[in-house]
Amino acid sequence: MKKLLLPMLLGILMLAGCAPKAIPAKEAADLFVQQLIYQKEGTDFEENFQNGDELKKSFETNATAFRDTFATGLVAADGDVSEETASEITALLLDKVKSATDYKIKVGEAEASDSIRNVTYQVHGLDLVTVMKQTTQLVTAEMLKNTALAKDEAKLQAETVKQLQHVLEAPPVKAEAVNVMLEMKPEKGKWVVVGGQQKQLEGLYLAFVAGVKDADTLAADWQKAQEELAQELQQELK
Repeated sequence: MKKLLLPMLLGILMLAGCAPKAIPAKEAADLFVQQLIYQKEGTDFEENFQNGDELKKSFETNATAFRDTFATGLVAADGDVSEETASEITALLLDKVKSATDYKIKVGEAEASDSIRNVTYQVHGLDLVTVMKQTTQLVTAEMLKNTALAKDEAKLQAETVKQLQHVLEAPPVKAEAVNVMLEMKPEKGKWVVVGGQQKQLEGLYLAFVAGVKDADTLAADWQKAQEELAQELQQELK
């Protein structure tokens, strides 16, 4: 019996030593952005995050809400934006998010190997308000040259897409980083984004696509830009 116990104990110890181990926290934090913000293929995201599907759905929801709000704010105050135009405008913007934005990651010290890590993203995102302001200025200039443009919604939207493309040839990026902190925890060889952080996830998305920490800041900044645009137009019409 004793002869059997020793091999059994050794086997149990070996199995315990072979338990799956999560990738390093900084690597996981980087993988998170590469998949959910930059949408890179072959990142092994679901292999390293337990709630991968849930996170993808959350970011898809953010992306849809952002697309509708952004396209409407840029093209038409009354919200009459075609699906095709909204999709084209958002695709142009998100393409520049992937190529022009930058970020750094800081991971807080953990008390134990399986404890929560505070991951801080320092994001230099697109300066969305400046993008919208510059695009509006260019479209307005065309409307002043051709007053019939304002009466043709389809042509106006096409002109907006054209001018947005021009602005995004050298997209403005925020010089000051937006800091967003998420809590992540390793469990059974994979990482989990701790629940109850929807606001932080929305903030991370906006940091990249708009260079702001939240929707309220974006709305306030755009309102200020619209007031400046109105003043500029008044000067042009004098």
